[in-house]
Amino acid sequence: MPNEKPLVLNGFTEDLSLGGACICLNAAYLSGATNLIGKRVILALRVAKLLTGVDVPGTIAWKREVNRGKGKDIVIGIQFKEIPPEDFEFIKRHCYMVTEQSR
Repeated sequence: MPNEKPLVLNGFTEDLSLGGACICLNAAYLSGATNLIGKRVILALRVAKLLTGVDVPGTIAWKREVNRGKGKDIVIGIQFKEIPPEDFEFIKRHCYMVTEQSR
């Protein structure tokens, strides 16, 4: 819908690869994170020390509830669409990424 407000989710990257990312959302999203699978997103990857980052388009591929200590978190998997070469180089330079060789 054109007038629909975008959904903004805040979380932390747990796993990052060329194909996508695993993002941990805190327990505040337990009740509001319904029907996320298939939603198009723009993942704003920010490097705190640099005060900069890149925006990577993707789709939410899966969602899980994870028990952590005494509470639960929501974890979502984002599958990236095509990443522009300059954004890919930024991610390689500034973010820890999982590769097939490091597994």
